[in-house]
Amino acid sequence: MRSRSASQVSTRRARSGPPAESWADRHSDHAGRAESFRAAIAEFCRAHDRDALADRMRDAEIAICPIYSADEAVASAHARERGAVRSSAHPVDGSVRYLVDPLARAGLTDPERRPSPALGEHSAEVREQYTSVPAGRATRHAK
Repeated sequence: MRSRSASQVSTRRARSGPPAESWADRHSDHAGRAESFRAAIAEFCRAHDRDALADRMRDAEIAICPIYSADEAVASAHARERGAVRSSAHPVDGSVRYLVDPLARAGLTDPERRPSPALGEHSAEVREQYTSVPAGRATRHAK
């Protein structure tokens, strides 16, 4: 089979004209029935609670993922099984569970969360890391 170049395909399309019915015209509004489809889907979804609906859709092999609140996500079996939940010590609230940044597995982020630093708490370390000012050397901005 001989492949065609992009210019040959463009030339052929230009000669033959646009298709009688484009994909967007046929599918974007479901031939004028989009609103009735949306209403039927919404009615079906409202008739079931989230977890029962997700189970029913999975049984029918329809790709679906329930939307969780933050508390539900941290408590979910899915997150626990994948090691996506950790705890961090908070100075006021005690142990706080959180979802691990998914980029941490690739080594792109620090997997451990820490409380925000106090104003100026890490200034010396940052200055040393990004400038030629040695640690312990006072500057007019250091406290």
